[in-house]
Amino acid sequence: AQMTYYFMLALFPLLILMVTLVDALPLPDSMSGNLAQPFQQVSPQLGQLVEDYLTGFQRRRVDLRLLLWGVAALWAASRGVAGARKGLDRVIGGGRRRNIAKRKLADLALTLAGLVLVGVANFLLLGGQQLARFLMRLFGLAESFAVTWAYLRWPLVVLLLFCGVVMAYRYLPSRRLPLRYLLLGGIPTVLGWLLLGTGFRFYLRNLGHFDQIYGSLTGFFLLMFFLWLLSLCLLIGGQTASLIAREDAAEDSAQAA
Repeated sequence: AQMTYYFMLALFPLLILMVTLVDALPLPDSMSGNLAQPFQQVSPQLGQLVEDYLTGFQRRRVDLRLLLWGVAALWAASRGVAGARKGLDRVIGGGRRRNIAKRKLADLALTLAGLVLVGVANFLLLGGQQLARFLMRLFGLAESFAVTWAYLRWPLVVLLLFCGVVMAYRYLPSRRLPLRYLLLGGIPTVLGWLLLGTGFRFYLRNLGHFDQIYGSLTGFFLLMFFLWLLSLCLLIGGQTASLIAREDAAEDSAQAA
């Protein structure tokens, strides 16, 4: 629940940063609609909530204040990283803690790194065909490369997601686990996130009639619930890595004795 609260505080500033980043890319369509597509796939109310926010921000922002927007949004978005660090410290176990200044700098750096990963993933999905055409002209590739790239970009996006999860497990908790355990922990997290969209969408369409209970607040409630599920998957992966590491350490101690 604490992670969900921090993620909620960080989501909209992070979307502001994404709009700023993706607007700089040579993509013709409206970025507010495109960035809301993942939420739209989960729930129409959730997608509409995000799209309305991004559209409103694009109308009211002033280009001369772009740097100020970016700094403020980056600082606010780093609260989500701080919340994830606190949650992972609980499930993985704390080690030697860094001072406040170092923790905040690490949160900002990881926020920027995550923004770059998400930006690249969005570019692969939204502008994948344009990138394929550019590579075809650059290297003189055949037309079949565009078809191959249409399927290849999805594994690349999943790989970027997996790298982001492993990076979070490596640098957020105070306790540092060996890389092999982080890789094992990243698998259930990524699989959970991939299955979450389909499962959550099926649940909303067939079982969860939240609009009858929450009315106009349905989009906000669904967003909180969805972020809670994302947080749960992240904690499950972290605890998986921690448990495997503890079991291996116990076996090594038993063999040594």
